[in-house]
Amino acid sequence: MSEEEQKRFASVVADCVKTSTELLNVAKEFCIQLQKEKERDGISFYEVKNHDLLAYTRDLVYLMYQMSIGNSIQGDPAIERLVYLRTVLERMRPIEQRMKSYVEKLVLLASDPTNSGTKILRPHPERLQVDDENEELDLGDGGDEDDSKETKSKKYVPPKIMAVHYNEDEEEVERRKMERARRRAMQSSLIQDLQAQYSEAPEEFQDDNIVRKRKQEDIEKRKYEEDYFIRLQVTKKEKHIKKIQDRQNILDELLQFGSYMAVKDTKKGTDNTARGSASGRRRKIGKNSKFSKKLHHAGAKGKKGKTKSRKK
Repeated sequence: MSEEEQKRFASVVADCVKTSTELLNVAKEFCIQLQKEKERDGISFYEVKNHDLLAYTRDLVYLMYQMSIGNSIQGDPAIERLVYLRTVLERMRPIEQRMKSYVEKLVLLASDPTNSGTKILRPHPERLQVDDENEELDLGDGGDEDDSKETKSKKYVPPKIMAVHYNEDEEEVERRKMERARRRAMQSSLIQDLQAQYSEAPEEFQDDNIVRKRKQEDIEKRKYEEDYFIRLQVTKKEKHIKKIQDRQNILDELLQFGSYMAVKDTKKGTDNTARGSASGRRRKIGKNSKFSKKLHHAGAKGKKGKTKSRKK
């Protein structure tokens, strides 16, 4: 060992000797006090707790001693006793918390014997007794007054509500408002489209089975009408669904902002689509079209069938 370590060890040993002598003196005084107060009335719960706590510290000191001299503590029965005592002490903690107010009151009364607080803990059975003679006298003297009081209606007095100052900080209120506005802005469709446009995440496409089924039904309906030259009636339910679809399409077009970096391309595309839609609206069915030939052929067949039925 070096000189510095020897000095430190010597100081530690001197501190241990000093504290141990003080502890022995305190323990002797405590033993003398206990011998004088053998017949004292204490709380049994705290007696059990102190006994378990003393046993716990004793086993803990024993294990520390075994480790300090280099002995192994593996398989030592003191470890099991420590675990058991620690569990008992942990379970006693909530009971002690419930008894805290009662114990504090007892300590206060014990510290000041002249205090009149002992009357609070003492039962008062005389308060449960009823004095019949005094009641009869009261009824005889003040019977008319009671009748007059019963006839009078008591006025309702509402409870007084005092105004209280709002102590919240103005900076906190402003911060909440800004947070609410930021959350509202982040939920808007414009911000979501911008995030989807400039984010590096893959684009998501959602395919709905209901939409696919409706498209298939429209295709089958159109094919049936073209094959049999019959215009099927549209029910109220189908009209309602079509109206919802058109409304949703209009909303999608309004909320679709497109690419902000290519405004010219989008304008050209919209012009071309507008011209195509306009030309599609102006297009009429001519006499030589395929659809008109089918319609003319079906009408001729219908006329022949009518003339044959008249002849019969």
